[in-house]
Amino acid sequence: MTARSIFITGVSSGIGAATAEHLLGNRWRVLGTVRRPEDAQGLADRWGDLFSPILLDVTDQSRIAQLPDEVTQLLDGKPLDALCNNAGTSMPAATVYQSVAGFRSAIELNLIAPFAITRALFPLLRRPGGRIVFIGSLAGVDPLPFCGAYSAAKHGIEGLAGSLRVELSQHGIHTVVIAPGSVRTAIGSKIRPDTPIEGADSEFGPAFGRMAQYMGKEAQAALDPLRVAEAVEQACTAREPYSRYVVTPGYVANWLAPRLLGRMWLEGRWRRRLFSKD
Repeated sequence: MTARSIFITGVSSGIGAATAEHLLGNRWRVLGTVRRPEDAQGLADRWGDLFSPILLDVTDQSRIAQLPDEVTQLLDGKPLDALCNNAGTSMPAATVYQSVAGFRSAIELNLIAPFAITRALFPLLRRPGGRIVFIGSLAGVDPLPFCGAYSAAKHGIEGLAGSLRVELSQHGIHTVVIAPGSVRTAIGSKIRPDTPIEGADSEFGPAFGRMAQYMGKEAQAALDPLRVAEAVEQACTAREPYSRYVVTPGYVANWLAPRLLGRMWLEGRWRRRLFSKD
């Protein structure tokens, strides 16, 4: 039996590495992108023949244009079973003091790059049965203070996936969002008291300090990236996958409560955390 194949962006660490390793353990053929040649060689030595590293800056449009030919060659002309858009990062800032260049960079990496890669590899996806998986975030549904650009990009992922879900259904291709909450190496690890951010020396400084303390506590309960990897595999193998898989600690407090109690309750909770002097 031919191994199922998946293209994953950003496999050098975090969720991408956990997903690649988990699927390789289940005999998937994994094509994974990295930015540094030394990472490509190290992962190839570690993961073996079922893994093919692809050097790629996901914001390089000319390089993305070469992917269809490269992937076709690596798969010997066989269809690609799944695409997992994982690469991205948070860029904390006091939003009204963030530079336009910084905001644009976050959107480019977290939203435009996944769109461009999906556009490039769509012709190669298996029909029917192909899967497009976006690693989104709870911040794409419930925005995080001081992560305006990241939240905007992940909200855009929700919209992009929703449009594709309907459009590509005629080809039998399923589109899924994995929405992690606090996961090791995810956004919580990016926000620390010593993290340099735009606007840190503004009137928002004290609130940002409280945000950093809160995210530090959240990081202590963060989930293993393997949990996200397992959700990716489920999304890629279920006959009728869910449109969204939520993977978060404190599922009731972090997901169900905001759905039941509404936006005003959620924003009020953030205001108390960040601006209350008690």
